[in-house]
This record gives sequence, structure tokens and C-alpha cells, in this order.
Amino acid sequence: MLNVIWAVMILISFVCAIFTGRMPQLSEAVMKGAGSAVELVIGTLGMMCAWTGFMKNCRCRRTNCCIM
Repeated sequence: MLNVIWAVMILISFVCAIFTGRMPQLSEAVMKGAGSAVELVIGTLGMMCAWTGFMKNCRCRRTNCCIM
């Protein structure tokens, strides 16, 4: 259901941009948003790897099965 809501919002924004003649602004905003999303993913990637390693280390220490 949520993906339908997102699809409708995106479709409405494209239609409004076409009718108002603001397609360049829309494409610029889309690229800026995509760039921000990539920066966010790269920024959180290190912390996700660290926490995954910490949790694996804790699980190995608890069960004494440290096979790597």
C-alpha cells in the first residue's frame, strides 16, 4: 500500500512539473535528493559494519564457537 502512495505522489509531481513548465527544477531536485541518499548510505555504512562485527563477536564469545 505504501508503494502505491509513493507512486501516486511521484506521478503527481511529474504531471504538475510538466503542466507548469518546471521540469528542469524537478530533475535538479531529483538528482540532489539522490545524491543526498547516496551520502547518507555511505555515511551509515561504516557504523553498520562496526555494529555487525560487534554483535558477531559477542555471539561468538557467548557460545565459544569462534570459527572465522
